[in-house]
Amino acid sequence: MSNLLNRKQQEKPVVKQPEPELSLNIKDTDFLLRLIKRSNFRGDEIEVGYRVIQKLGILHRSKLEDWFRYTNIRNH
Repeated sequence: MSNLLNRKQQEKPVVKQPEPELSLNIKDTDFLLRLIKRSNFRGDEIEVGYRVIQKLGILHRSKLEDWFRYTNIRNH
């Protein structure tokens, strides 16, 4: 019994570390779009691939617009 108590006293509470924020930058989206452009798709993958390209394109444009806004503000 004392062995069980000693083990419980030595155990420390588990503290879960926050997960890092997951995000893509301009280079990430550019790389993925170029990689997809060079890829071959089977017939059953075309619809999903098209939707992914659309989403990545929107995300990439948004990142570019943010970057242009940021660089214009810094240069003025």
